[in-house]
Amino acid sequence: SGVPGDISSIVVMYVEREGKMVEHALNFILADYDFLDVMGMEIADGRNFSREMKTDVEEAVIINETAAKNLGWFDQAIGKRIDFGIDLEGNVSRPTKVIGVVKDFHYVSLHNVIDPLVIFLNDDPGYNMSIKTTGNSDNRAEEFIRDTWHSFNVKNPFSFYLLENKIDAEYISEEKLGRIFSYFTLISILIALLGLFGLA
Repeated sequence: SGVPGDISSIVVMYVEREGKMVEHALNFILADYDFLDVMGMEIADGRNFSREMKTDVEEAVIINETAAKNLGWFDQAIGKRIDFGIDLEGNVSRPTKVIGVVKDFHYVSLHNVIDPLVIFLNDDPGYNMSIKTTGNSDNRAEEFIRDTWHSFNVKNPFSFYLLENKIDAEYISEEKLGRIFSYFTLISILIALLGLFGLA
């Protein structure tokens, strides 16, 4: 699955509008069955992907609330069509229907407005594996995950990062800039006070 902060691509899809299929550029991400639960995201309408529904792999999508509004579906999004994989002749490789609407979440930077998003199910192993822990005993969790990884004789080396640290790192420069402005503000106040004392 993708990871919030560095996921999403934008492509042209066919979407159902007033009974017709029209082109619309939309952001999309690939996710597995557990993505929304692991990330703590809530379904506002409809349902999540289900292993019990074999057709979900090819025929189901989940959209965010902004997509439902932007496409004019609002609370009538369930069952609407979104066709993905349009070739040069206009043929579609993956016709799907909306099965759920997830509450809006920031899938890029917090500075970006939340754009319409389509979530496609991908049950193939990806480059990232997201694991939710209790937040306690991180060293023990890391050791357990590392040992489990190696028990499968995986050729790729084990590497990991904490999502909260990755997100924090994206805003360190802004924190530094904020401190610099604070220092300049303090210096300006001190200079103004010295000027007042000089006049007195």
